[in-house]
Amino acid sequence: MTFEKMTGERMQDYVRVFIKAFGGEPWNEPWTQEQASARLQGFLNTSLSFGLAAEENGQIMAFILG
Repeated sequence: MTFEKMTGERMQDYVRVFIKAFGGEPWNEPWTQEQASARLQGFLNTSLSFGLAAEENGQIMAFILG
């Protein structure tokens, strides 16, 4: 597994992970791709934010934002 700084270039990968995570237990939130993308872009476009994504076999498996 490798880690990389999150950028807008892989937004669709992050959206997929976000929807899968928050659509399941314990949250069960019905996020659309557009909503998830807007939320994540908002985080990534904030000057003081930072995110790391975990990648395995070319696929984003998880990420953390702060």
